[in-house]
Amino acid sequence: MPRTTFSEIQAAPLSEVVLRVVREAIVDGSLAPGEAINQVELARQLGTSRAPLREALRQLEKEGLVSHVPYRGTIVTPLTRRSIQELQSFRRVMEVFAAELLIARASAEEIEELDRIVDEMAETARAGDVDTMNVADVRFHSRIIELSDHEILQSVWESYVQQIRRALTLRNRANSELGPLVELHRDLAAALKARDLDAVRRCYDAHGADVAETLSHLFTDDE
Repeated sequence: MPRTTFSEIQAAPLSEVVLRVVREAIVDGSLAPGEAINQVELARQLGTSRAPLREALRQLEKEGLVSHVPYRGTIVTPLTRRSIQELQSFRRVMEVFAAELLIARASAEEIEELDRIVDEMAETARAGDVDTMNVADVRFHSRIIELSDHEILQSVWESYVQQIRRALTLRNRANSELGPLVELHRDLAAALKARDLDAVRRCYDAHGADVAETLSHLFTDDE
């Protein structure tokens, strides 16, 4: 009998599957900011034991998406005006720094990748596919960070990217008109292609300026 060599089957651990499912529910608002997480009920709905759920929640706490509150247990991390304003201002610092490095080192071909992502955003916006546009939106900004070729910056970005994803996703879902959002990204891509750092800074002054106001109905400190 001839000997056959099989490739290893790649199956994600259950905890990773649970992590992805719960993370996306938080990012898209299905699990609302401030909502208590009933581990028994959530495990039942997911058809799993509590062990992989607890492991997933530990990772989500590191990502800033859930918090442990004494006498309440685990909750979806609330949104406050201060938290969103700080997240947006810190994100601007990271991206402008990344843009400065990108302008100095990235090739024209690498920067043109951003145009293709914006084209994808435009197509999905026209189709009303907000979820796919959200993915492209975060990929656009993550690509700017990657093109900086700065390892510490990339590591810090990864620490906050899930919180950024949640803010952008909830903002995009609340917007009735997605066209202006696409154009903001197109302007930023053009400024980067022109290697015009002043124009990049002006783009970031407008970029995300509406996030706090759009999400204000979700803020616990505005009650």
